[in-house]
Amino acid sequence: MARLKLKTEPRATMGTNASRHARAEGKVPAVLYGKGEPTQHLWVDGHALEIAIRSGGRMLDLEVSGKAQPSFLREVQRDAIEDTLIHADFHHVRMDQVLRARVPLHFKGVAAGILEGGIVTQILHEITVECLPADLPEAVDCPIAHLKLDQAMHLKDLPLPPRVKAVGEPEILLVHVQKPKEALLAAATAEGETKEPELIRKERAEGEGDEKDEKKPAEGKAAKPAEEEKGKEKEKKK
Repeated sequence: MARLKLKTEPRATMGTNASRHARAEGKVPAVLYGKGEPTQHLWVDGHALEIAIRSGGRMLDLEVSGKAQPSFLREVQRDAIEDTLIHADFHHVRMDQVLRARVPLHFKGVAAGILEGGIVTQILHEITVECLPADLPEAVDCPIAHLKLDQAMHLKDLPLPPRVKAVGEPEILLVHVQKPKEALLAAATAEGETKEPELIRKERAEGEGDEKDEKKPAEGKAAKPAEEEKGKEKEKKK
């Protein structure tokens, strides 16, 4: 896939006000840096950058001072409310040197375990890879159609494009197929139920009822003497 080209302008003025005015004109502040290279502060066209991001390509040719520089889009920042681009970080790369980057995982197919009542849980949505810049994939496909119930796929099982190496522990879990939690909880509850707890609950209910019945007569007996005393006081006043 051919790399997209992105025109840039040198950014001489810094600060919030300069950035605000530039964004109003559709420009996004950016930096270009690399090992052994001086950091360059640039303006890039926001619309063109959005197109590049949506295309999935992160390897770009930045036109800096009329010269194309192979660059890797390392990071972008967006406004939390409007979701507009507010900053971009580019890394200058050499095409003959290995690049390390994070790429998204695309899960392909319908897991066989779904027909057995299982659900697919994606543990990771991206992985770290190493390769030459020209071999950097936009994403890595993760086939899951073969996964049955209680089966999983680890990093070591992931098929990778040619000349691309995954970085990380081989046993890192990517995706698994399991029974729904509700089914596991229901099964555990059903196994733990016995008749004994029900008898205990019934005995406690009967005991509580007896205590209430015993208290009611006692309250009635105590109420009668109180009424008699009130009547005697009324007779004395007469």
